[in-house]
Amino acid sequence: MIVVIGGGPAGRYAAMRLARAGKKVQLIEKRSAGVGGQCLHQGCMIICALNDVARFIQQARVFQQYGFLGSAEGFSYPVLIRKMQEIIRIIAGVLEEETIQAGVEIIRGSAEIQGETLRIDGVETPYEAVIVASGAHPRIPEISGCCLPGVYTAHT
Repeated sequence: MIVVIGGGPAGRYAAMRLARAGKKVQLIEKRSAGVGGQCLHQGCMIICALNDVARFIQQARVFQQYGFLGSAEGFSYPVLIRKMQEIIRIIAGVLEEETIQAGVEIIRGSAEIQGETLRIDGVETPYEAVIVASGAHPRIPEISGCCLPGVYTAHT
């Protein structure tokens, strides 16, 4: 059994390649929202969507000056976030199904390695090899004003 810790892009790719090569693979993902990693769930996807919306609002204001569109006013940040979360859930579901179809067993839980011992949610787990692809975590730098109302991050 090969155990891959982390269901982001690197962990999924490794797990799927190994499974397609005939290896028995378990992918351990602690995120209840599913595989996909930081980029999908809290990083790039959200930032790109927010950038697209900001560009659209700016373009709508220009188009309005030329009579092409009505007002760009009335933008709802909560509605945008809800829609983005729906899309992220769909993408995570597709990625998860693709991973399972490749022959990978996905286990929700936390992995811990101490010496030669691997534990998943505290239960010792036998393995042939382990790949650690646990990804990254966001760090918001200490910048004056970064926590003021109206300043948004991928988490807010």
